[in-house]
Amino acid sequence: MARTALLQTKSHTQAGRTLVQFARRAQAQLRCPNRLTIVEGATHLFEEPGTLAEAVMHSRDWFVDHLPSTGIEHRSAAVRARPRDHTGPSTVEGTATAV
Repeated sequence: MARTALLQTKSHTQAGRTLVQFARRAQAQLRCPNRLTIVEGATHLFEEPGTLAEAVMHSRDWFVDHLPSTGIEHRSAAVRARPRDHTGPSTVEGTATAV
């Protein structure tokens, strides 16, 4: 199974359970390296100020960390210049490794 990144908002379902609960259950079933990132304050379209940018940063970091390197330095200046510690409102929950 491929490595998996899950990005989730804190939106609620009509049944009263949060989508975060569903994402955590899905994550628990994965048997591969994975990470669940919850973007606080975002709805399902990430329309709120800063939430889409936060989701993009976490996605970019996942790919930079998990795609195999070709040995050629061709990362964009934005990736090199961006600090890896996110100070935004998102929460990164346990990274699991393959079982």
